[in-house]
Amino acid sequence: MVSRVGVDIDTHDGYRALVVFLAAGQFGHARFFYTRHGFHIEVELVEPMSYEAALDVRRLLGDCPDRLGVDERRVAQGSDLRRFDTLFVGRLKGGVCFTRREVRPLACGPYSEASVDGVRVEDGAVGGSEARGGEGGGVA
Repeated sequence: MVSRVGVDIDTHDGYRALVVFLAAGQFGHARFFYTRHGFHIEVELVEPMSYEAALDVRRLLGDCPDRLGVDERRVAQGSDLRRFDTLFVGRLKGGVCFTRREVRPLACGPYSEASVDGVRVEDGAVGGSEARGGEGGGVA
């Protein structure tokens, strides 16, 4: 059973992300994160659901197809599901740390810059290796 669903949106289209965020709210409490490549939306579900149902919700909300494919194979093959639906809160590439930051959804509309409260999205320290393992940055 799954108590959290994550959605990775690899675009900086703030309108699309806002629509997904609002749709995600029908499944539980949603949190919104700005990342280097787009957005993460995490939903703490009102009621736990099966892995298959969680995949359906992720498909409905437009999760990254590559990410979905990995978890679909894991479920179909009966693989170890401890890494199911992982959203990373930070990555280190070429010695530069990129982190995500929790923001208010309307702070990322088409009028916003590539920064949140004056802090570039690339700045900061890695908060953990998984979404479940730590916070991804300060609340804006």
